Amino acid sequence: MFKKQVLFILVILLLKKFRFYSFLITFLLFSHVLPSQAQYESVPFSVIWNNSRLSVAANGVSPILILCEVSRQTGIEIQVSENLHEPITANFSNLTLHDGLKALLTHMNYVIYKKSSSRVYVQILGIRNTHSYESLVSESAIAPEDDSLGNDQQGADVNTRLLNIQELCKTNSPHNEDALCAATHDQDPSVRELAYKLLYEKNNKKALNILIDNAKNSDDNIRKTAIIALGEFTGSDVIPILQDATEDPDIDIRYTAFQQLSQISSQEGIAVLKSRLTHINPEIRMMAFDTMVAKGEEFALEAARLIRDDKDELVSSKAEGLISEFEAREVAVK
Repeated sequence: MFKKQVLFILVILLLKKFRFYSFLITFLLFSHVLPSQAQYESVPFSVIWNNSRLSVAANGVSPILILCEVSRQTGIEIQVSENLHEPITANFSNLTLHDGLKALLTHMNYVIYKKSSSRVYVQILGIRNTHSYESLVSESAIAPEDDSLGNDQQGADVNTRLLNIQELCKTNSPHNEDALCAATHDQDPSVRELAYKLLYEKNNKKALNILIDNAKNSDDNIRKTAIIALGEFTGSDVIPILQDATEDPDIDIRYTAFQQLSQISSQEGIAVLKSRLTHINPEIRMMAFDTMVAKGEEFALEAARLIRDDKDELVSSKAEGLISEFEAREVAVK
């Protein structure tokens, strides 16, 4: 009987001891887990958009949460190309939309562009370990005057803008083509040429329409790049644009247009060159003649015979000189 009582007491003690350890283990587990769970709980933050000024107060908050609230209040569209889970701290008040976005998007690559409809889109491309880079583009060649986004893309250096366009096209944003169209007005020709190339790969019909529009732009540099890029296209749509460009007031653009026409394999290009041999402007007649000469002896002789009686002495003498040279070679061969 005594042994049974002792055994019963030992069992009770073991149970109490087990409960203590169970409680201790549970406490330790929860004390470790709860802080981790707290990281995923909603952290209070404040976003205020008032009188075209942005104020944000956030400490250890996911940037996605902040950007969603900024998008909701300001009406801008924000697209993120990768997950941004790392909490950030941002505290500023009464900044312009542009400056506010710069403060929020520190260490991120992003593009901001504004359409003529005044809608603003922000494309976040990824995270950088150093400082962020930014490109701002406008659908029009002239930067918007309002204070919402201050400048166009010309603020960044050329290499940054080139990289930015390439990175943007790796995403599936529905607004990529708009950004590329805007980049065709960039101040640097290499950026414009890349924009045309990428736009052509995405939508060649839209690229052609943009080229046709830009070939009539008031800016000489934009017109010239458009004429160069038109060489990628063939067909009846291109010929009239190049034909008009042979009369451009800028001599470099005229020369470029003639070169593009000479590279067109169809007879339409040759027909335009021949028509320019009788143009009212002797400089254009001379340029057309030089272009025909560069295409080979057959075209050179044909052009020379057409303008040997030109009213302009410089034009006619050049044609006569070429014909005489050809005839002298024929005599030497005989």
